[in-house]
Amino acid sequence: PSGYLPSGYLPSGYLPSGYLPSGYLPSGYLPSGYLPSGYLPSGYLPSGYLPSGYLPEVYAGAVRESLMAYAVDPNGGTLLSIDRNSWDLAEDLYIRVTGPANQASPFSLQVTIDGGLCSNLAAPPDTDTLPLFNGAEPAAGNLSTLILWDSTAFAAANPGASISTLNTALSSFVARSDINGALINLADTLTDDQGAVVARYPRVAFARQQVTANPTCVSAANQVADEIKSVISAYRDANLLPAGTTSLKYLVLVGGDESIPFFRVTDLAGLAGENEYFPPVAESSPSNASLRQNHVIGQDYYGSTLGTWRGSHYFFVPDLAVGRLVGDQEAVIGLLDDYIAANGQLQPQSALVTGYDFVADGADAVSADLALGLGGAPDTLIQAQGLGPDDPSAWSATQLQQKLLGQRNDLVFLTGHFAAGSLLAADYETGLLASELAPSTNLINTLVVALGCHSGYNVSSPDAIPYFSPSPDWAAAFASRGATYIAATGFAYGDTELVEYGERYMLNLARELRTGSDPVAIGQAMVAAKQAYLAQKPSLSGLDEKTLVQFTLYGLPMLTVDMPGARLPAPSAGSLVGSAAPVTSGPGLALGLKVGVTGGSTEITLSGTPARQDVTLTNAVDQSSLTATYFTGGSGVVSNPIEPIQPLEQRNVGVPGQILRGVGFRSGTYTDYNGVTPLTSAPATEGSPAHPAFFSDGFYPSQNWSANFFDTLNAGPTWLMTAGQYRSAGMGQTTGTLRIFSSMNVQLFYLDQGWTSDDTLKRAAVAPAPDIVKVETARTSEGKLVVRVYVVDKGNVGIQQVWITHTDSASPGSWQSIDLVPDPLDPTLWSTPVGGVDLPDTT
Repeated sequence: PSGYLPSGYLPSGYLPSGYLPSGYLPSGYLPSGYLPSGYLPSGYLPSGYLPSGYLPEVYAGAVRESLMAYAVDPNGGTLLSIDRNSWDLAEDLYIRVTGPANQASPFSLQVTIDGGLCSNLAAPPDTDTLPLFNGAEPAAGNLSTLILWDSTAFAAANPGASISTLNTALSSFVARSDINGALINLADTLTDDQGAVVARYPRVAFARQQVTANPTCVSAANQVADEIKSVISAYRDANLLPAGTTSLKYLVLVGGDESIPFFRVTDLAGLAGENEYFPPVAESSPSNASLRQNHVIGQDYYGSTLGTWRGSHYFFVPDLAVGRLVGDQEAVIGLLDDYIAANGQLQPQSALVTGYDFVADGADAVSADLALGLGGAPDTLIQAQGLGPDDPSAWSATQLQQKLLGQRNDLVFLTGHFAAGSLLAADYETGLLASELAPSTNLINTLVVALGCHSGYNVSSPDAIPYFSPSPDWAAAFASRGATYIAATGFAYGDTELVEYGERYMLNLARELRTGSDPVAIGQAMVAAKQAYLAQKPSLSGLDEKTLVQFTLYGLPMLTVDMPGARLPAPSAGSLVGSAAPVTSGPGLALGLKVGVTGGSTEITLSGTPARQDVTLTNAVDQSSLTATYFTGGSGVVSNPIEPIQPLEQRNVGVPGQILRGVGFRSGTYTDYNGVTPLTSAPATEGSPAHPAFFSDGFYPSQNWSANFFDTLNAGPTWLMTAGQYRSAGMGQTTGTLRIFSSMNVQLFYLDQGWTSDDTLKRAAVAPAPDIVKVETARTSEGKLVVRVYVVDKGNVGIQQVWITHTDSASPGSWQSIDLVPDPLDPTLWSTPVGGVDLPDTT
């Protein structure tokens, strides 16, 4: 059974970085005298301080949306500091000082710039000075594929390679009708009008010079990635379809990090950071710089146009499938030839799934799904979860060799403990090396998926240390045997009790391979699996981000899989919302604000029947046992690190031609379960950790409904109901009340999809939400309750609606709403109807 930590077991104040939910800041953490911006009187800034064309709604929104870092002292200290690496930025930075309450109190501000490892990094000139292309720009067309490589970098990493032979093979491949692509050699040169030899892609060449001069600067490698992506974007624009999307589907990157750099992303997982990993690689190398400065590497950046701001960085969501061909010239050409020989399609008849420790449940889930997709059970080597390496069921490396290398497997899912070039067996005593993949083993066009730490870390040849760095690593080894390989470049994660993080992504991938009636391209299945993962998340943790960034495809993304068994239906665009009707009054009327309508009602209902799950845990200190509880919803569960696991309900709420603006909670029904110990999520990477206790003096999460826009890439925005909340019984108590919702009613607000072309709509769309700055309650002489709410319009676009939502602690079970009335004299004041309302003191 999984372990359990009593509340006093963790050190005081322990909370891994990145584990706080988005926007979380306890009110007690604000320093004394802290003034929210909404408390400043209107016109506080002299008009001369405002730029020409100042729009308050735009600037008010920007203040919040552009926040990168903040410093507060819960103890009211006077010395605060922020450290921020700014090498990934190319814009002005602003520092805002808020408080104290006495505006006459002096303060001092000191800004220190320390160049550090990137002090000599030169920013690229503007495009007028240094263009993206010398010579012709991409011609308009209808291409499906781009193959990118750098012949100079590839030759340096593979001294024995015949570049002309490889170029011929790539050119021939990209010319195939089923590939329909263009080959882009980023090292190409041409002769200009003055007879000088110049780089075809001068900005890429400039950025490469910066990496050579600054190998330990992470931003130098990302600068190369930025310029390569600009080339890809130019091809996107040249291959537009009438609908405004691109005809491009696939990107193929040839070579390792030294040829087409992985994009470096700061590791915010808060568990097993990349700065703890030593492959090893050369000390003063780009690879080591990325690890020592705690970055995880991925390649989705090249295939994305959508980047969502995460408070300190952008998280990129791919829409193009990206694959990478690593290894030497023979490996690259071999993968091309294997694709051609199979006509680009794998028709699987057999599969192998392995696992142990905390990923055993994920392996079981994948095995069950493959059984449906294949029409028969796959071969397995899975030790049951909860059994250790000393149990007789723990399998050895010899057993793995027999199943992996002694027979043909069309699909292979490997889960367990990895390093870049090795795998640990379930007995924790034996292992398998990547170098043991014998040439006689038939792995041609096998799809191998690995969930294990650094199972997908590809060691760049120039950065390797002879006789010490893994050679080959798993990515190169599988490429040399003709296999397509999907794996994590960094520390991989699962959950002690649930199929979560890397396990969830791996299961999503297995499901996507059998979605729809046609063969599925592996690269597109990867993209769809990541989008499905995102669509189920009310909020993203650092673990979620890292999980998605690091899963990398080594192989051709257009290789398809045609599963012979049961298929899943393609995603449906069916929406819970029938239409969107214009509001009939208020400032939103002039702005085209609409509300969702279903069955004639502007309140949309989501119902579910959460199912209770009880898990027996063993106290890690005294070995006593207890029962922890969680509920599952119709759409699974919400699992955030060290928080109670809650049921999830997910519904499509898209309306054609409209963009979801917001979700307002109006009413709901629930049941309280008292004396419950909630099961908390226990992320795992190197072993099964204990489940920590969770404390909250109010029902958490306080807002258990949200909009999710990631699925807009497919069917439309979704409304997510976290159908559970938890409140502790008292300080230091491991039990409390679990509140489970069976239904929820909301109002959904929409704006026209063309808001960007209408200045009035644009001002409203970018305006921030109003601030509730004060709430007052009083009883009338007749005993009626009067509620006054003061709301500040931060965006200068007007406030459409204010309401209060209430429940009765003496008679719990439902929430109801009361619309407030605007005051005719004070535009910030909204109150209950005249005479008050009948609500008891226990409300």
